[in-house]
Amino acid sequence: MFSSMNAQPGSGAPTIPFVRDAVQRAMIKVAWEIGGPVSFDPAFGGGALLLQEANLLILGTSAFRPLGEQLFGQIGDLYGMDTLLVRFDAYHCSFDILFHGEGEWLSDYRQSLLGGQVWFVPAHEDQAFTVRADSQGLFLNPPMLPNSFQRPSAAEIEPTRRDVA
Repeated sequence: MFSSMNAQPGSGAPTIPFVRDAVQRAMIKVAWEIGGPVSFDPAFGGGALLLQEANLLILGTSAFRPLGEQLFGQIGDLYGMDTLLVRFDAYHCSFDILFHGEGEWLSDYRQSLLGGQVWFVPAHEDQAFTVRADSQGLFLNPPMLPNSFQRPSAAEIEPTRRDVA
């Protein structure tokens, strides 16, 4: 595992930019909703949360996508954990997800609470996968609705004939 003692400026280890209080609150909120013990890494000045039981590193930024993907991916690789990047600006909160050992980010996801579980769903319909998160980790899932889902026709909605008393 990555030693936070190496994450000092000038040491060659990656450092993250300053993380605003609003971003930190968004990070803490999602960590709390996922569940499990949360550790703070002082080397990153509040910009990194560790959920070790879930093998998850939560990082935060107010930078627009795709800024920071390479840097945050390197930090996740150093820890050997999946990475959840919280992108928070004045308008909304979105999430980018990188599974450890994978080279491609799942970008622009929104958080949803369904059935008491935390889900990350794509903001755009062209993205196929959803991600469920809990205290055991991140789990990649097929889309919530199959591509064959269609709204029922008016004939299908029309009630059947019954005697009304």
